[in-house]
Amino acid sequence: IKIETGRMHQIRVHALSIGQPVCGDTKYGDKEVNKRLREYGLKRMFLHSKNISFFYKGKHTIEAPQPDDLTLVIDNLKNDL
Repeated sequence: IKIETGRMHQIRVHALSIGQPVCGDTKYGDKEVNKRLREYGLKRMFLHSKNISFFYKGKHTIEAPQPDDLTLVIDNLKNDL
């Protein structure tokens, strides 16, 4: 998702508008899905910025690995398939 600066909750609202609310979102999310995902270890919104880019004397990109807590939720879900 490409975002614009200064727009509050835009990722969460956009996800909801296309029928895919962010998991763990207590404001815009699906309460039943959130409840179920807590059983798999989700303790926050399942939202992570993989990278951010900006231009200042050229393009710069900063990357961040997926957090361990979100990886654990994915692993728990896979183990339950």
